[in-house]
Amino acid sequence: MSNNGEPCCGIPGSIAGMTNNAQRFRDLHTGPILRLPNCWDAASAAVIAAAGAPAVATTSAGVA
Repeated sequence: MSNNGEPCCGIPGSIAGMTNNAQRFRDLHTGPILRLPNCWDAASAAVIAAAGAPAVATTSAGVA
């Protein structure tokens, strides 16, 4: 989702949306440093997105 809570790339789950997401993520790697804040649950992901993070990492063993 985008920072405004809407799907960031058209139809969620569509090939075009996934392709657009992949390109946006690749573009983030062109800067000097890519920092990905890590969320633990939906609430922390929302806080990170609201703070303006361009992308959010997810934990592999999050427990709420």
